[in-house]
Amino acid sequence: MRGMRLILVRHGVTKMNIHKVFQHTDEPLSAEGLNQIAKVANRLRHEHIDVIFVSSILRAQRTAEEIAKYHPGIAMHVDRRLDEREAGVFRGRPYSDMEEAIACAGISMAEFVPAGGESWNAVAHRTMDFFHDVFREQHGKNVLVVGHGGSVTSIVRHVLKWTAEKEVSASNTGVSIFNISDQSCTVELLDCTKHLQS
Repeated sequence: MRGMRLILVRHGVTKMNIHKVFQHTDEPLSAEGLNQIAKVANRLRHEHIDVIFVSSILRAQRTAEEIAKYHPGIAMHVDRRLDEREAGVFRGRPYSDMEEAIACAGISMAEFVPAGGESWNAVAHRTMDFFHDVFREQHGKNVLVVGHGGSVTSIVRHVLKWTAEKEVSASNTGVSIFNISDQSCTVELLDCTKHLQS
């Protein structure tokens, strides 16, 4: 029977996260974000990690690199399927602008495709592909995945068999851990941020 221990972490916070603005790919972590990633790295220092997967975006890579300092020699793979949703024309604009456009379009948030961007359904599809590839290729291993709000929540919904309508929280540097087999999935942690309270 195949199995995998999956550790999911969202990147540290940025200024645009705080202001609820769709971000650019090169948006750096804020001072608070740098503090957060140091804390989550310390929290995970004693976790056994066999391999790391991370999105191609700077803020996620910086987070993964901080965690990897405590795990020297571990392979780190960049996978664009973990990237944040492409917001297209809404990059640099507040979330509320897209919400207004969705209301005007009269379709669901999951289906809405901004000009030059992608829908949440598309994000869910590519992250699902990523998960199935990793589960097939990394069975028996402890896998760390560092991504974004969109990619992390999509993976959580998929492994727990939740619908797109199910609210899922993915806090900055929140840690979720799952033990996954062909038949079942048990949850050790779900978006835990206790490391930020120290």
